[in-house]
Amino acid sequence: MQRYKTKVEGFLESLLLLVHITGGQPGRGTELTSLRHINTISDYHRNIFADHGMINTVTTYHKGYSITGSAKIIHRFLPKEVGELLVYYLRLVLSFCQKLDLLVFRSPDQPSSFLWPKSGGRDSWGSERLSRVLKREFMNTIGVPMSIVVWRHLAIAISRKHLACGGFKRDYDMDETTFDNQSCHATRTARSIYARGLEEAADHIEARKESYRKVSQEWHAFLGFLPAQLLPTRNIHGTLEDSSRRDVLKPLSDQPKRPSKDDGSRGPAKKVRTEVEGRCTINM
Repeated sequence: MQRYKTKVEGFLESLLLLVHITGGQPGRGTELTSLRHINTISDYHRNIFADHGMINTVTTYHKGYSITGSAKIIHRFLPKEVGELLVYYLRLVLSFCQKLDLLVFRSPDQPSSFLWPKSGGRDSWGSERLSRVLKREFMNTIGVPMSIVVWRHLAIAISRKHLACGGFKRDYDMDETTFDNQSCHATRTARSIYARGLEEAADHIEARKESYRKVSQEWHAFLGFLPAQLLPTRNIHGTLEDSSRRDVLKPLSDQPKRPSKDDGSRGPAKKVRTEVEGRCTINM
């Protein structure tokens, strides 16, 4: 039983690394390790959700709270493969471990609400645990130690160099729209006060969440994951197109064959270009 618990602990370290690297632009260590998967009687709310086929982790960012009086809500969406691992763990492994603690180990502690709890469940792992995992795994793969701060700098540099989002706009503030100006208020006011859905929490703006989703999906594509939904792209005229109508990238074996001439020789080389996320291209 103890060997099984040790293996679960190792899996949680791997899951911590995956969520930190694949969810988009990485947050601070304490933001990640303090994730909760259930609500508590002390009014602490869970911040792991299923959102339109993707697992969404929601954290709050308090820098500047004393000035603005509100916390920033940050959404990070996981690739399907990582999200499934998280769901399987919560549904199958965690429930089994909780029964072991109760029936075998006779633990008097209540089940923890933290996804990565310390022994006893009263607190979560600290950022030093994430630092150790980052350092160990990067040393094993590329031979270079990594820290939380260095990875945050690298992720931003990668996004500026390789992603269309171009370094991620500050806070993803929305541009002013004519509709909102006609209603005599700013776009932020319109989307934070007017016509809000019943499921939207305080300080939550739906349009901003969708911006975070697109950023996460673009990051997924860069890492080699196929996003759950394709992003809208701009055509040659600079206008947005609905990419949801385009076919998802298919294996090469499923691509249509090139026509050949009657004499058996191949026709002129045909350039087949398949776009994913308006960024990834394959030329054949």
